[in-house]
This record gives sequence, structure tokens and C-alpha cells, in this order.
Amino acid sequence: MKNLILFLLFIAGIPSIGFSSADDLYKQQKYDSALVAFQAELGADNYSSDLFFAIGNCYYRLGDRVHAILYYEKALKLDPDNEDLKANIAFVKRGFKDKVNTDRSGISGWYFTLVNSKGINYWSWLLIICINFGFLSLIVHRIVSDAKIRSLSFGMGIVSIAIGILCIFPASFRASSILESNQAIVLENNLDVKSEPSDNANTVFRISEGAKVNLRSENEEWVEISIDDANIGWIKKENLEKI
Repeated sequence: MKNLILFLLFIAGIPSIGFSSADDLYKQQKYDSALVAFQAELGADNYSSDLFFAIGNCYYRLGDRVHAILYYEKALKLDPDNEDLKANIAFVKRGFKDKVNTDRSGISGWYFTLVNSKGINYWSWLLIICINFGFLSLIVHRIVSDAKIRSLSFGMGIVSIAIGILCIFPASFRASSILESNQAIVLENNLDVKSEPSDNANTVFRISEGAKVNLRSENEEWVEISIDDANIGWIKKENLEKI
């Protein structure tokens, strides 16, 4: 049910009056005031890629590159085909020390790359189109008498429905990834990553602000992060923010 509500929310994502007012402040180069106004929209649960993008732009104009990346990444999660977002993230990241890779490898890496290359709306509409086309093809199969058309429509119907069913998995995954983020942006510079969730534990590596990390597990104060299979450790929750 949450996934369905989320899908309908983004389909109906029309900029509000408050967003327009905040956009006017941004155009007037009143970035502090624009940021407050855009964040007020977040407080009203008006989530959208455009809103996160706008907040990221405000932070960048105010010189806060870490939070700029954070909100660009939030926007990209909702609109993964947005080339402007990708360009902004790449541009802002040039100034950071860490050049880390959080991508998966192998078959799982191929699957996650494919799924994450499109947004929830893409997979949801593809599912709907395939299922509807499949049932229409089966109806044609039932009502026509020509053997070739019956055979072709039956095959197309089965294949379309099968593709539609397969689309349930990426659509559900994209919705879940929005509701429950499993990645975060590091907010502190030269942060010691510990081998265990303790200040007295050994430092296994250091990480700089702006780095994107994968979230593995957590307790009340600490969260286990990973950059790749060779870099896993613990940092305090206060030192990162989920995308």
C-alpha cells in the first residue's frame, strides 16, 4: 500500500505555490531565504525531484557542497534519467578528495544498474502497459478464427504478461529504495571508520566528506557502512545523512 501511495504521489507531483515563491527568491539570488522556503515544502511532505534539485542548488550557492551533493543524490534517486543532475553531481564532486566507487559488480551489479537506470514511474508504466497489452492479445486470440493470428496473439499475450510480471520486481525495488534508503552521504571530513561500533576500536580506513556509502546495519548510535567489498566499517550516525 505504501508503494502504491508513493507512486500516485510522484505521478501527481505538481509544483505548489510555495515552490513558485521559493523559486522567485532563488532567481533574486536570495539563497538563504529560498532555502528556508524550499525546506518548508519538504516539511509539508511535497517531495519531488525538482524540489530536492532546488534545495541542492541553494546549498551549492551558499558554499555547502556536502549538502548540495546530498540533495542532488536525493533528486537523482527519484529521477535517474536527469542528465542535469548527473552533471551537477559530477561537477561538485570534483572538489572532494575521495574518489570512491559504490557500484556492485558481477551479475548483481548488472541487475542493480539496470533497475536503478530508470525511475519508479518507468517500471510502473511498463508493467501496466505490458499487462494490458497481454490481456488484449489474449482476447484477440479468443475472438478471431484465423489460425495464424490466434497463434501470434497468444504468444504475444503470454510474453507481454510475463514481462509485466517481471517488472513488478524492479518497480517494487525502486519504491522500497525511496521509502527505505540504503545509501548515505558522509558529512564530516577525514572521518575515522572503525572496525567495531566503539570509539576505542581500531581505525580501518578514513573517509572524507561528500563520499557516498552503502548502509549495511546499525544500532542506536553507530551504522555499519561499506564502500566496496574491501572497505567496511562503522561510523556514528551523526556523521552521515541518508539519501
